[in-house]
Amino acid sequence: MYMLFENNAPVDYDVICSEAFNAVAIVLETSPLTLGANYHNPLQIIKRGIQSFINSTNKDDRILIGTYHSDGSIGLPFTDDLDEARNFVNLLDYSDPFGELALYFTIDLAFNELINQSGRRICVVIGTAQNSDDIHTVTLKDLNTKAVENNITVFYLRLVYKDVQLVPMQELCSATNGYSMIMVDEEIETIPEALLEISKEVTSPGCTFIYRTENCTDPSRSVRLSAQLSNQHYTADTVVTFPSRPDTVTIAAFAEYHELTPSKRSNVFLHLAPQLSTKMRLSFSFLIKYDPDALRLVDPVYTDGTIVSDGDLVIDEMRPGVLKCTFGPSRPAVTNGDMFGLRFAANMSDSSRPAFIVIDSVSMTNGCPNTVITYPDTIYICNCELEVNATAVPDFVTTTEEMRVPFELSQTLYPERALFTSLIHFDPDYLTPIGVDGIGAMTEDARLEWRLRAPDTLEVRADEGFMPKDGRTLFYARFRVKQPKAAVESHLSVPYVRAFSDCCYGLEKTSTTSILIDGECEKIVRRVGEFTLAQNAPNPVRGETSFRFTVHSKGALDGTLALLTLYRSDGKAIAELYNQSITDGEYTVPYSTADLPAGMYYVVLNIGENSQTRSVVVE
Repeated sequence: MYMLFENNAPVDYDVICSEAFNAVAIVLETSPLTLGANYHNPLQIIKRGIQSFINSTNKDDRILIGTYHSDGSIGLPFTDDLDEARNFVNLLDYSDPFGELALYFTIDLAFNELINQSGRRICVVIGTAQNSDDIHTVTLKDLNTKAVENNITVFYLRLVYKDVQLVPMQELCSATNGYSMIMVDEEIETIPEALLEISKEVTSPGCTFIYRTENCTDPSRSVRLSAQLSNQHYTADTVVTFPSRPDTVTIAAFAEYHELTPSKRSNVFLHLAPQLSTKMRLSFSFLIKYDPDALRLVDPVYTDGTIVSDGDLVIDEMRPGVLKCTFGPSRPAVTNGDMFGLRFAANMSDSSRPAFIVIDSVSMTNGCPNTVITYPDTIYICNCELEVNATAVPDFVTTTEEMRVPFELSQTLYPERALFTSLIHFDPDYLTPIGVDGIGAMTEDARLEWRLRAPDTLEVRADEGFMPKDGRTLFYARFRVKQPKAAVESHLSVPYVRAFSDCCYGLEKTSTTSILIDGECEKIVRRVGEFTLAQNAPNPVRGETSFRFTVHSKGALDGTLALLTLYRSDGKAIAELYNQSITDGEYTVPYSTADLPAGMYYVVLNIGENSQTRSVVVE
């Protein structure tokens, strides 16, 4: 007899104890199309993993290898001759296309064989199920019912490539006390390790207690197991730490808009931070608001390779210009945080106005029903980011005390003005950053800034637009050498360079600013660096706030009129905050929001022909 307590309160549980032997059905796809035969030879990796799995089983365990055959045969039926199973795996080769429904059909055949086996029943499924056919009628619901009724535990390793729609089998794994794992691109190399993790679930002696927690706000909790055996009482105590869930969640968005003309379309992608665990259920709901006179939604939603690939994403048009997006509860398909993409087009009749897209009324639950609320954010469709790569060149200028490392671009795509942000990973045991410079490099006329993003990560950025010099070397980084010989051999890598050019180069992907429909963007950034509108503080606002802007034009804007205006989200001006001529310097404008209803507002600073915009949240 067992009793399970969480934080001293009794809880209901299910218990699974290891048997003297196990019956394990391994179902895998062998289609070159679905497995991506041109990628790292995945079948060989899978075969290696299955061999390791077989080697880790108990001597009395029985193994079935299920591969699809149109005549209904199973591949290798159950056998307790593990050498026979190993030889069968060695001879596996690519076969005909598998198909999603054929996958279900083969799993169903494996289930039928498992039902006739004693001991613990396990089914391990490996594949993608990219293609679909209609020659079989087994459904996921059929499999779910059969697995639950016959105590079959299902584990699923999903191989994920670009443009592959995943099979929604997480519910089957969850309902049978198994789990699914995602192998994305290079992670496919880790299939042997993943199968060994599953084998530990199968072959480890002892019992597993499964329960659902009611108190979801504690990141850790005490668990006590009480057992009575032969009239003796035994207890075991432990502390269980659960994956952390933050108090707030952020939905950021960015857009691909290569030519800012009204006839072009913008792909807007939404990203959820922080990244999520695929083992916890996720649900979310939020509104996307936009001006239907300026923008229109076109074409289908992008979901491939996103966290909603396996679930039902619902997007309803509540009214013109307002979309409601809901998802779950379901487990995220991937952990990268990518939600989905939308495609907008500008209405030419109204293309000269800035337009706003607002993410509003966000709620999310992840795992336990902790509802978290975020403030609305504003995103823009105005992106001139360039695809560039940079590497540290090996011919360092090195002394016993200092190293000067050039970082070169693999291609130079800057046609005119430029801006960039770069991260550099280094080994802090050997090197200490002491500065950067652009002497003799493309950034010779740039104003460079650097800081430690983390103990082993250097961030280098140009803080305003510059005219690149000819060449390939973007900049030089200087490091103090702690151990001269080791430092020369120390690994330096550049994970990415964010590069911007031409219009909008002063805007980063997740900046809070207006969405610009046409050539207005070019006007805004033409004189970037001559003035800066800072984010108001505090933001969100409860009562008093202040707006600050700085003019640093070296006298070019002296005597120019500066106009600071507060707008509602629908574009109606509600307050003129500043209207005077300016000179170089810093300006602070206090303002009370006591009379404003809660919601999203925008403050716009116009100086001459240029402007900058910030969002303001009033609570």
